[in-house]
Amino acid sequence: MATPTASPIRPCTIQVVHQLRGRLRLRLAALRWAVDGGAEVRSQLSQYPGVSHVRVNSWAQSVVIEHEPGLVVAEVCDRLRDCLQRFSSDAPCLGRDDPEVSQTSLFPSADPLDLELLQRLTLPVLGLTLALLITPLEWSLSPWLLGGVTLAAAVPLLDRTRQSLIRGRFDEELLESTWTLFYGFTGDFVAPNLDLVLAQVADVLKEATSASTAVPTTDPIPPIDRVRIQQEGQLQEIAIGELKPGDRVFLQAGDTSPADGRILAGEAWLDLSTLTGEPAPLPRSAGERILYGSTLLDGELVIEVEALGTETQYGQELELAEAAPFQQTELSDYAKAVGQTLVLPTLAISVGIYLLTQNLERALAILQLDLITGIHLSTPTAILAMMKRAQRLQIDVRSGRVFETLAAADTVVFARTGTLTESDLSVVEVRIAPGTESLLPNSIADPVHGLLALAAAAEQCDQTEWQHPVACAIVAEANALGLTLPQSEACYPRQGPGLGVSAQINGQRVVVGSRNYLEQAGISFPEEFDGPAGSQDGQHHGYWYVYVAQGACLLGRIICCAQVRPEAEAAIAGLKQRGMTVYMVTGGAPQLAAAIGAQVGLAPDYIRSELSPQDKKEFVCQLQAAGHTVIYAGEGMDDYPALRYADVAVSTHHSYYPIQDIADLTLPQGRLTALVTAFELADEAIAIVKQNIALITLPNLTATTLGVLLLLDPVLVVSINNTANLLALFNALRPFWTEN
Repeated sequence: MATPTASPIRPCTIQVVHQLRGRLRLRLAALRWAVDGGAEVRSQLSQYPGVSHVRVNSWAQSVVIEHEPGLVVAEVCDRLRDCLQRFSSDAPCLGRDDPEVSQTSLFPSADPLDLELLQRLTLPVLGLTLALLITPLEWSLSPWLLGGVTLAAAVPLLDRTRQSLIRGRFDEELLESTWTLFYGFTGDFVAPNLDLVLAQVADVLKEATSASTAVPTTDPIPPIDRVRIQQEGQLQEIAIGELKPGDRVFLQAGDTSPADGRILAGEAWLDLSTLTGEPAPLPRSAGERILYGSTLLDGELVIEVEALGTETQYGQELELAEAAPFQQTELSDYAKAVGQTLVLPTLAISVGIYLLTQNLERALAILQLDLITGIHLSTPTAILAMMKRAQRLQIDVRSGRVFETLAAADTVVFARTGTLTESDLSVVEVRIAPGTESLLPNSIADPVHGLLALAAAAEQCDQTEWQHPVACAIVAEANALGLTLPQSEACYPRQGPGLGVSAQINGQRVVVGSRNYLEQAGISFPEEFDGPAGSQDGQHHGYWYVYVAQGACLLGRIICCAQVRPEAEAAIAGLKQRGMTVYMVTGGAPQLAAAIGAQVGLAPDYIRSELSPQDKKEFVCQLQAAGHTVIYAGEGMDDYPALRYADVAVSTHHSYYPIQDIADLTLPQGRLTALVTAFELADEAIAIVKQNIALITLPNLTATTLGVLLLLDPVLVVSINNTANLLALFNALRPFWTEN
């Protein structure tokens, strides 16, 4: 949409985007329409008790409030309503007793695009209808009446022209305004009103290829209202607002960490997928750190609070993202770019023709080169048609500007986790301990399959609600091979939270788990099965080491990992063929990053490992500072800042909602090759735009030049121009019925 800053504000529904300790972020749709509303909101909230700093981004409809503990959100929303109410008397705000402060949609119930289209087309259509009906119905209407309707319909065009002249710019609207005003003196009101109708339709089409500023609508981390803390050996429940650094918080399965901190006691498996996109949970125990937003899948922890609210890593990620510059979403005005070079010469020639021929129609004919209307109509039509084709391929393009940026891009950055790798773990290696083949099930000939079947049977014996992804991977691999699993006679309690399982199978105790878990069960390890340092708890550099024992004898080892997506190598190869420079970034270890890079065809120089969210964002900014146009594909919240700074942010339909909300380009899950397709669609879309500029410009200039030199009939010149416009419009519609 064009920037409707002079319109009255819409009802000021307020949405709480997220609330951290000391930091509150709200969305106010009214900021997009309220003139000087941002400054007034900042002034009013800065005076509110306990508020230390206020940041307002009117384009993003965002208000960020940094405050002392104890801020009452409902009171802040009341003050905001009072503040915004003063900007409009005919669009009142909702009352203070509105129960849907945090749930109600921000946007007006009526679609502003539909309302504006109706308003903007009413007068031009009325003028065109009256002009067309005068002759066949032999109506006797005063030319002044028709002229008045036409002049009223042209007010938006005349206002844009006035604003351009005030800024010292001679835009293409100057030609159109001059032609519309003076053509009425010829007695023909059909052509001016038709031109105004087409111009309004072109503006609406252009706005349809734009998108509102991308802001997340939801917070992926569930709200935390109360926490359990340990004080003098007793558990006490307090409100989240009362939590402070140094407090000891007790967490159990299902809880989400309310702070960044250090684990004092306990063991647990943490789901970090929201924060990092990492598909598999990770074990954490005493002495290790835990991040705000980590969810306990299994086990119990006592943590000491170190950072809250904006001081947490998650809070800092949001700070980095909100500092990102506003990304333009409007399609470039190609008509303006072409028309600006011709405005003054065309006006001079028009005046010259009138002085030479004393014929107003001939003088005005050259002013209607129709570069303006023709390009305005065909350009967004081509982009919309290509966006529709992309949608049929399950590729969502947020705005026409995305196609322009893709066509000009030269660099693609992939976040490793969740983008290049699968979301589930897979079995990648099964190794049998020497001399143990006779201990495996006799019903399965292949010892490798026998070890898998035995491990899967033990894993299935564990009937807890949460199943570790390694267990799921082992069972899935056995099922995929069609193995018949032996029956377990009994299951034994686990010796630690999620570290392994024990079951009675064929009269023998079978133990499956990490090295530490098996050693606790009294299993000894031969030297050849001494895994890499750091793998004792099961996970090491993205690989999961699981051992299987029967009785006191080690039978073998199973290794699982999140495998590279099958299409990742083909997608990167396709991007390289287009001349793209492709990088991979990850917060993981260098060894794992190098292994994944080798599988997808990336040299070590194009891999960045052990990067924090800020490091990823700075890497994107460094590339942009070097003159590159950067496309960034990521899944986790640690990619959020980098996505906000990238020229085009890419996600999938299964990314977390905040990532999808800010994504410029959304791909089908598991189809990285769709990114190559998106680049191809962008190339085709921009190629059609350039073809249409040529189709419109050359015939228009040629016909007008011949008309001037040979004094052709102005009607013939306009007919040639309109034919060129129709051909361009037909060319723009090709993607609607053309498939890949």
